[in-house]
Amino acid sequence: MMVLVVTVGNDLVQEGLKPEITTSFEVGFESSWLNNRISADFTYYNNKTVDNTVLTGVSTTTGFSGYLTNAGITSGYGIESKLAVTPYRSNSWDVTLGGNYAYMENKVVEISDNLEVLSLGGFSDLTGSYAVAGENFPVIMGTAYSRDPQGRIIVDAITGYPTSDGTLQVLGDAAPNHILGLTLDIRWKDLSFHTLAEYRTGNEIYNAGGTTFDFTGAGVNTVAYNRDRFVIPNSVYWDEASQSYVENTNVTVRDGGAGYWTMGDPRTDIAENYVTSAAFWKIREMSLTYRVPASFLKSQKVIKAAKVSLQGRNLFLWTPASNVYTDPEYSAANSLSNGNAIGLTSLSQTPPSRYYGFSIGLTF
Repeated sequence: MMVLVVTVGNDLVQEGLKPEITTSFEVGFESSWLNNRISADFTYYNNKTVDNTVLTGVSTTTGFSGYLTNAGITSGYGIESKLAVTPYRSNSWDVTLGGNYAYMENKVVEISDNLEVLSLGGFSDLTGSYAVAGENFPVIMGTAYSRDPQGRIIVDAITGYPTSDGTLQVLGDAAPNHILGLTLDIRWKDLSFHTLAEYRTGNEIYNAGGTTFDFTGAGVNTVAYNRDRFVIPNSVYWDEASQSYVENTNVTVRDGGAGYWTMGDPRTDIAENYVTSAAFWKIREMSLTYRVPASFLKSQKVIKAAKVSLQGRNLFLWTPASNVYTDPEYSAANSLSNGNAIGLTSLSQTPPSRYYGFSIGLTF
C-alpha cells in the first residue's frame, strides 16, 4: 500500500517579497617579514543592506510559526586583523604565536511599513530579540525597573519592592562586536601541540531559565541575602514631604523569601533581572599530535605516513560573575524563530557540548 503525505509549510511569506540586496566596500593589506616569521593582515569594510529578508515570529494561533518579510535597511562597518609571529624556529623546534581581532557594528537604519520596532522572536511575555530603528541589530527588549533621573531603582516606600511600568525597553545588544582569538602552535620534532582561545564581548543575553530558578527557589540569587529582608541596592523612594526621590538606606523588602523571589511584580516579571553580560573566554580547540617517524615505517611498503592525535573542543569556559546561568552561546534562537532571535536562552534546548576525540591517520 502506498500512502501520499502532503504537508504545508510552517511559515507565511510576504506578498511581493523582494530580493535582499547588499552593497559593500572593502580595503585592506597583507604583509610578511623575516622569511614569513612575522605576518600581518588588516581589512576595513562597510556595507548597506536594503530589503533585509527576515523570518519574524508570529502568533501560533495563525497556524504558522513565522513570517518571511522584507524588514528594512541596515548598515554596518568593521575591521578584521590578524598577526602571527614565530619567535623561535630550528630543526627540532617551531613556536608560533597568533592573534586575530575583529570589530563589527550593525545598525537598523529603517524598518519597512513605517515601523519603529520589529520582533524577531521571543517569549510569551514579549521579552525577545528585536530590530529597532536607530539601534544596533539586533537588541534584547523586555521589561525593566522604573528609575529616577539618576538611574537609581525606584522602590515602593512601604513594601520596599522595586517597581516597573511594564513597557518594553532596550536591555542590551544581542550580538557581540568585539571578537579576539589567540593561537599557540608548538612543534618539537614529531610532536606538535595546538590551542585556540577566543574572547567575545560587547553584548548581553537574556536567561529565561532564571525566572524558573527563582520561582522554585533553586536559583543562586535567592540566597544572596540568606532569604532575609534586605534593601534593594542603588534604590530610591518617593518622599512626599520633600516631593523628591530619596536614597533608600532603610526600607527593606517586605519579605526576603518566597514573598519576593517567586513573585511576578517585584521580581520574575522584570526581564532586566535576567539579562547578564554575554562576554566569555573559551578554549575553543586543543590538540596534541604525534607523527610516527618514517624510520618506523620503512620495514613495510603499505603505510607511507601515520599520525595519532588527541583533540578537544570547548574545553574550558570563563564568564563574568554576573552570569550564573549558562554558556552565552547556548541559544534558544532556533526554537524561537529559526535562528534569528539571538541573545536569548531558555530551558527548552539542548545544553552546550564539550567534545573529546582520538584519531589515527594513515597515508597509503
